[in-house]
Amino acid sequence: VKRAEEFIKRNDPCGAWETADEGVEKYPHYSELLKTRSDAATAAPDFVRWVSAAKNSENRGDPVSALCAYLQARKIYPASQNLLKAIEANSRKIMAP
Repeated sequence: VKRAEEFIKRNDPCGAWETADEGVEKYPHYSELLKTRSDAATAAPDFVRWVSAAKNSENRGDPVSALCAYLQARKIYPASQNLLKAIEANSRKIMAP
């Protein structure tokens, strides 16, 4: 939560959402973390929409759609290392024989 709040203080809602989202994956019942993620999502709706679309595509086994959505999210927030990893992983899936 503190790390996400630091992103918010620096006017980086995408970083705050991404950080809080990672925490929610580990601690899904931590209400303060859920609230922080929700607040950040309100400030970065396009970013959240693209990342969510990418994750949904991955869950459906569609790496092409996932890659496209991650690339759109990266246009919004190029500093994300998580997006870079996801882009690389989906690119490998697409290129695998």
